[in-house]
Amino acid sequence: MFPFCIFLNLVSALSISAHFVRTGHLTVALVCLLVPTLFFRRRRSSLWGLQLFAYLAAIVWMHTGAQIIAMRLSVGQPWTKAAIILGVVSLLAILAGALLNHPALRARYPRSRG
Repeated sequence: MFPFCIFLNLVSALSISAHFVRTGHLTVALVCLLVPTLFFRRRRSSLWGLQLFAYLAAIVWMHTGAQIIAMRLSVGQPWTKAAIILGVVSLLAILAGALLNHPALRARYPRSRG
């Protein structure tokens, strides 16, 4: 489960990073590429950060999808393919975040004793 979760989070981070590169936000894209390094920190707060990142990425994808659909509808272009693609990418990000709650991952990332 752990390798699959890492893989899914990496794919999600790469896709949102590519989105920000395409829009010209290179600093944000670099941060998105660096977020998965939180897997190297063995703390529960790392999982929370990764989960927050995944859910924020899903929100960005949904917002982008809504903008693209509105733009395509206004000019009479087909919009269903874009909606399906962005919907799948959003669901991928949500799944990546949700899998971070798996008991196998929680066992690997103990709560910090602050």
